[in-house]
Amino acid sequence: MEEEIKSLDAALINLVSLEKDLGTKFELRTLGTVVQGTICFLTIAANTLDEGKRRLKFSKKDDWNNLMAFINRAFYANLHTAIEVELLEFCSRKNIEVSLTQRRKRIEEFEQTLKPKIPPSLTAEIESFIQKILPDRPSTLDILNSALKETQFSKEDKKYFRNLYEALSVLRNKSSHSDISLTDGDKLKLENAQLTFLVTSSGTLQSQPGHYSHLAKMVSLFLERLS
Repeated sequence: MEEEIKSLDAALINLVSLEKDLGTKFELRTLGTVVQGTICFLTIAANTLDEGKRRLKFSKKDDWNNLMAFINRAFYANLHTAIEVELLEFCSRKNIEVSLTQRRKRIEEFEQTLKPKIPPSLTAEIESFIQKILPDRPSTLDILNSALKETQFSKEDKKYFRNLYEALSVLRNKSSHSDISLTDGDKLKLENAQLTFLVTSSGTLQSQPGHYSHLAKMVSLFLERLS
């Protein structure tokens, strides 16, 4: 553990020095937020290794708010990853073949809506371009749909779990961007997953640490049923 602690402390010294420099440059304030959040996480990690008393202090309310936004992003991104990992393991255990349903859906949409409007001389070139830009690996939604087909869940439960996944995708994506305003489609996805408490009266995303356990419990109930 000694080497790990030395490595963490060295990283903290360098990041704290960098954070102080970034804090004076307005155009680098967003990068400063990332560095500040990372300092917090590394401080916690170091203290758990050697029971140290490294301390952090926030002199500005904005700094604290930025840290909470950083934690939100980490929570929702990792929650989404946890679902994907468990779904892949479930499909592996059950020898379930995951099909590229989302890719096929996009191609069908092109065939039905855009292809008839394209001059024949450009059709082959555009089709080739579309094939290149579409993902050639299963999306998490592909994996989810393939897994649900092999479960004994009721039709209503399958629909709800798809809604929950789509709502978590909204939370992950919005938490990763500075604009937290929700579209009507975003709000509908949250409503379908019974997560309207995350929507403010002005139509923006609100997330608090108190929500984490509730969301993690919702995900755990789903994943436990896959085992």
